[in-house]
Amino acid sequence: STATMTTDKIVLGNGHRFTAGGNTSKNYGINVRNAKVVLNDLVMENCGGVNVWYEGSQAVINNCDIKVKYSGSSRHLFYAAAGGEIVVNSGNFEITTTRCHYLCDDVDGRIYVRGGTFADMVSSYSPVNGAGTVEITGGRFQVNVANYKFDPTSWVPAATHKVERVGNYMEV
Repeated sequence: STATMTTDKIVLGNGHRFTAGGNTSKNYGINVRNAKVVLNDLVMENCGGVNVWYEGSQAVINNCDIKVKYSGSSRHLFYAAAGGEIVVNSGNFEITTTRCHYLCDDVDGRIYVRGGTFADMVSSYSPVNGAGTVEITGGRFQVNVANYKFDPTSWVPAATHKVERVGNYMEV
């Protein structure tokens, strides 16, 4: 299942479940192309996450629950490419299979994590992949798991923010 958004909109999920099925290359969760989209209170399961394409396109994530399952070509929780931008303000995020990146900033993509809890990190891939911009200024990142540890320090502006270990999480 794919939801491709090509016009500006605010999605008031009110806890609605968006469930993608199968492991095919078309199994993206949400694609944003040439639009500005705000996702509020949406629950996404077994999907490829949120993908934003092209300069001027943006997805803002507010209080969403997103559980990504690996699919053929979508190996990301959040993917910004060709000048697209993603702003993660709050929510709960997981990857439920081993072959996914949490954040992928490809070809001048930009991802800004301002908050949220990133848990159950079972991925065997690097947490961040790409050549664009990733900046983390808030959030909790689970580190006490067998396969995978996400220390966000490399993407946190040291002059203005700090990372500290609190229980099983690194917090910004």
